[in-house]
This record gives sequence, C-alpha cells and structure tokens, in this order.
Amino acid sequence: MHATAISPDTDELTEIDARRAEWLAHYPPADVQDAWILDQLVVNTVRLKRCIYHESRLLNHEADRARLCWNDDRRLAAEELASKLSKKPAVIAQKLRKSKQGCELLIDRWEALARILSDRKEWTAPQRSLALDLLGVPPDLRDGLAPFDPPPHADAVPFTLAFIQDELESLNRRLTMVLNQLDASSQSAAAVGLSPEVSPAQAALRRFESACNTRFRWAFNLFMKRRESQPTDPAPPKPNHSPSPPTPTPTPVVPTTPSTPAPRPDSTNPSENRHDRRARMKLQRSPRR
Repeated sequence: MHATAISPDTDELTEIDARRAEWLAHYPPADVQDAWILDQLVVNTVRLKRCIYHESRLLNHEADRARLCWNDDRRLAAEELASKLSKKPAVIAQKLRKSKQGCELLIDRWEALARILSDRKEWTAPQRSLALDLLGVPPDLRDGLAPFDPPPHADAVPFTLAFIQDELESLNRRLTMVLNQLDASSQSAAAVGLSPEVSPAQAALRRFESACNTRFRWAFNLFMKRRESQPTDPAPPKPNHSPSPPTPTPTPVVPTTPSTPAPRPDSTNPSENRHDRRARMKLQRSPRR
C-alpha cells in the first residue's frame, strides 16, 4: 500500500478522508460495525503520524527556548519548586541545591532574611519557619534550639548573622565549583534537542500518542478477528488439465476346444482270446536266438 503524501499542515479531517479512501480499497468492510472499526483505525493512524510531526516541532521550539530563555525558564522552575518547600522541606531543599537557579534562589532567601534580622533584630514566626525550611529541617524536628540559635549567654543577632554568612559561603562555593559548569553543559545539550528532562508539553504529547497507539491496536485486533470469523464462499474446484491414462484395448478371446489325449497303445487286442494272448506273451518273453 502506498501512503498518500499529505503535508502536516493539512487539516486533520482532510487527511483522514484521504487515508480512509486508501484503506477502503484494501479492506472493504463487510457491515456497518466493520466500517466503524475501520474508521477507528484510520483516525488513529493519522493521529499517530501527526504526533510524530508535532513532537519534532516541539523539540525545535524547546531548543530555541534553551538558547534564548534558559535562565528565565529554569528560575521559574526553581520558584515553582520552592513553593512546596514548607510541605516537604527536607526533599525540596535538596532539590533546590541541585541546580544553579535553585541554589541562587536559596542564596536570595538567606540574604533577605539576613537584611531583615539586621534591621529589626529579630524574625517573625513565618520568617523563622522559612529559615528552617531553607535548611531542610523536617517539621517534627523543630522543637528546641534551631541550628542558627545562639548558645546561652551569646548575642543572638551576631551569632545568627554569622551562621547565615557561613551558609551563603557554602552555597556560593557550590555554585562556583559545580553548578555553573553543569548548567552550561545542560543548556548546550538542550539547545540541540538533547535535554535529559522531559517538559510538561512533551509528557502530555507522549501520553496522547500512547493512547492513540493503544486504541489502534485494539481496533486492529478486533477488525482482524471479525474478518477471520466471517464465512467465505468455497472456491470452485480447479480443472484438472493432466492427461488421462489411455484406456486399455481388450484382447479378443479365441475359443479353444479341449484337446483329446491320444489313445495309449493298447497291447491287448480284444479280438484275441485268453489262450492266444498268453501264448503271444510267452513268445515275447522268450529270448531271441
């Protein structure tokens, strides 16, 4: 079967009509149900083809964004991740430390808390909770002194500011030595369509493609089972063109008369009497001189 060359920009309904005409020529439906199943096959083959085309365009689009909007998109992703920090601080804090933009977000939050503490000399309850979230301390382990709380008889504000300064130096060191290089490598890979991360748009497209593939397989198996179960007219017997053997000609039977065995010579003569026969026999037995 030769597929009709249809541009990906062609309307989907037009493409479906063209594909249906091709399939009807090769798989004529036997009834209305067969025709409906064939429509399911045609529709899903067209959609699967268009999924491949749209995925290619989506990869090109994301490659362009990686070249032009990489840092903005990654920072937005870090902000969305940080919005869940209060619910799962231990997990989210570690995830933020894995990317350049996430690490920069942590630095920004610590610097903001340091400015507030320098100006007001104390934190509110939500600000203190945020500091614990940035450290990844689970909610169940927040009773007692926090890591940034001063020991007894120590000035609270300078101690906490010194703690924040140590945390900032650690994050900046991680940013300089590890994350900047990894981020540049990831951007280069994404700019040529080799991003290891699957975008939400790609994930949605692949789910749709999987659903189309599943429905196509279901319709195809059902269509073939129905075709196999439909009765077919028996084919007429093929004529036998092989030469027939010659008819044997009967051999005429010639009637024969039974042969009469020749009479054995009888040494006796019925006309001879008994005395004469004896005399002749004695004469025959006697040796000749």
